[in-house]
Amino acid sequence: DGTRRSPWNEIECGDHYVRPMAAWYMLEAAGGRVYHAPKGLLGFEPTVTPEHFRSFFITAAGWGGFSQRRKGSAQSNELSVAWGEVTLSTLRLGLPDGVGESVTAAAYVGGAETPVETRVEDGRLLIDWPEGLVLTAGGDDLSVRITW
Repeated sequence: DGTRRSPWNEIECGDHYVRPMAAWYMLEAAGGRVYHAPKGLLGFEPTVTPEHFRSFFITAAGWGGFSQRRKGSAQSNELSVAWGEVTLSTLRLGLPDGVGESVTAAAYVGGAETPVETRVEDGRLLIDWPEGLVLTAGGDDLSVRITW
């Protein structure tokens, strides 16, 4: 009832901690972000302005920025690490509705093309690095160019 304690405080959850943390979900949902550290999976499928989307992301060992642009039958995605490192085995990117499996993609790390394996599953492009890929802060930006 608020006469002895704040009705907005959730002491068992670390005082005022739980509500601000719940607000993070909205950012993750807008970016369609999925992250699975043990599998090395990081994915984005923006639901808000997928033609021109930009946001930050947080992983277990680093954080940075993600952007996506779509125009015509092409999409470009950028992943930059601002602090720490991001270890990837698979990058999952959303594709527009109606795009079939005839998708081509090229990935560049620090401006140099890197060999990848690609496949389309459930309207999403999965880009695999079988040996893994470690992106670090300070120049190891990942760029992906997709056409369909």
